Amino acid sequence: MDQTTLVERDVETGRRLVAALDAAGFPVVAAFWRYLPEEGDWRLLLASPREPDAGPIATYAEIQGVIDKERIPSSVLQVEAASPDEPLVVGMRITAGTDPAPFIGGTFFRNVSTDGGFVHGAYVYRAERLVPVSGTQELTLAVRNKQTKTWQAHHAALTFRGGLLRELKVDGLDWPVKQRKHGVSTRLPVLGRVE
Repeated sequence: MDQTTLVERDVETGRRLVAALDAAGFPVVAAFWRYLPEEGDWRLLLASPREPDAGPIATYAEIQGVIDKERIPSSVLQVEAASPDEPLVVGMRITAGTDPAPFIGGTFFRNVSTDGGFVHGAYVYRAERLVPVSGTQELTLAVRNKQTKTWQAHHAALTFRGGLLRELKVDGLDWPVKQRKHGVSTRLPVLGRVE
């Protein structure tokens, strides 16, 4: 692949793989190419709830089985399996949220900062929305206690109307939010798994 550009052939190959995984019943909650500047290359990240349960080797084997069965040209694919709970995946699902399967879109992002890190470039097929269009979403936030230098978990309730965050309540804290014309904005360090 070109060091800076994701070419149309690669975009179509990735789209074909996501559609084939859907048809095979392999759950994909996020699928996007991401640019890795340190390697000068693009990787197709596929986030599935199977990865944390089955492990990376079994997950790759399932993906490779679909690639082989559908005769998808794997020479252009550099696939990375991920858990839906990984910070980068969570960040993209919040920042670039899409409908769930069978939706396969195509949106290019450049230089996006998410709570999961900085994304130099991404081409998103799917990033199942974590926030609802309307209703309440409950999350667990990670809050650093500066005095004890420890992290604490706090329950949060986010209220959405019309796809916009309208209200945020965090148990035991007065969380900083900025009032905007159409709702509120804030930074949320979200915990993916609370055990």
